[in-house]
Amino acid sequence: MQAKQFVESLVAELDELFGRLGDREILEAETEGELAVVPLLELALQSELEASELAGQWMPGTRDLEAKMLFAEQCGDEMKHYRLIARRLE
Repeated sequence: MQAKQFVESLVAELDELFGRLGDREILEAETEGELAVVPLLELALQSELEASELAGQWMPGTRDLEAKMLFAEQCGDEMKHYRLIARRLE
């Protein structure tokens, strides 16, 4: 599998997982029934951090330099999102 195909597959998998967050039952479970702005933003913070960590965990076992760069970029993008959400929480 080429690096680009792998990343596209990973993005599709993550999109599916994050797409399920739109389900009210899942959101209620994750926020312990508090569908208010602060708990939802806190959940979003957790998701951004986990997405960054996941991309970072793939880097050491990846030999393809292009894939490593894409994982690094993904880590940076997710942490930018984290900062934006954290500012909103303030």
